[in-house]
Amino acid sequence: MRMLDISRPLRSGEDIVCEIPADLPVYEGLACEEYRHAFRSHTGCYFETSAHLFRGGPMTSDVPPETLFLPAVIARLAPQRGDGIRAEELSNAVGERNLRGHALIVNTGGRDGRYFERECAQWLSGQGVALLSASLDQYDTGFDHPTGIFTDLFRAGIPILAGIENLDAIGHDWVFLVALPLLISRVCTAPCRAVVMDGERWEVQLLVKLLRPDLALEE
Repeated sequence: MRMLDISRPLRSGEDIVCEIPADLPVYEGLACEEYRHAFRSHTGCYFETSAHLFRGGPMTSDVPPETLFLPAVIARLAPQRGDGIRAEELSNAVGERNLRGHALIVNTGGRDGRYFERECAQWLSGQGVALLSASLDQYDTGFDHPTGIFTDLFRAGIPILAGIENLDAIGHDWVFLVALPLLISRVCTAPCRAVVMDGERWEVQLLVKLLRPDLALEE
């Protein structure tokens, strides 16, 4: 079994500012280097809950960490620059796989301007998907003429893990995902480190049995 980091990093000097303050603390005559970090919430790899749209929804720190250790199905889509992803395309990519309690990780083969059509949210909810992640630069078409997928996705209580990469290095279509956002109170979006355990079917089954025994899987 291999452990693969699929997190897109925050780029120092672009996505995140790391300032060294002038008044560094001194320890036994040595200045202790420390940083003050400032970053935008939707850069790098990040975890986002329904509170992003619906005030009163769970913040990232409210999500039980054990629910972010979960099996995941990889949906590999053919590259089609700029086209909307429809529910039928996801269904065909997944086939007969059980998605209940899983994360769905969508690999479009590159950052090619694709996005999700709104119908995908209803399909994901009906399949019992617990988390959506994708290699897309954006899940929707923007603020002026949105597809509306976030409204339905968050209404169904499905969080997202955005800003991922390195998906072509994953050798199997059924893996185990660990996604742990930085523990910051009262925010709906937080930087996240996401790791995939890529192994044989029995190895993933063992991880599910040990770490998520609450999931009754048919795999």
